Amino acid sequence: MSVSGSNEGKVVNLTPRAMNIYKQKPVGDLAKTSFITVLPEGRVAFCKEERRQTGVFHDIDVGVDIPIFSVSYGDVTFIPERKPGVLYIVSQITARAMPDRDDFVFAGELVMDDLGQIIGCVGLSHV
Repeated sequence: MSVSGSNEGKVVNLTPRAMNIYKQKPVGDLAKTSFITVLPEGRVAFCKEERRQTGVFHDIDVGVDIPIFSVSYGDVTFIPERKPGVLYIVSQITARAMPDRDDFVFAGELVMDDLGQIIGCVGLSHV
């Protein structure tokens, strides 16, 4: 499915969290801004993360050692078959790991509440 132009179909959320998708950046009262919520499908597509400690940074202000890690990403777990008219919401890391999958999309510009908590996104993005 091409993600360019105007299309219609179904959006399947392959992340572990509900996704609130706004048509435009909310202004003013968030309660009066329309959005859709796409609930998790139940299966999650993600890249396996491999972490290796590469050092330690000592914060002299508080006297604490902070471990520093090198992170790399491995294979993608659960890769669904392509289906006509279906877009799959995945993490940005997963979408970037599989740039040939034009049916993989991820959260657009983040929307935050007055406390700075992420409450959704404006549209969806693709690689």
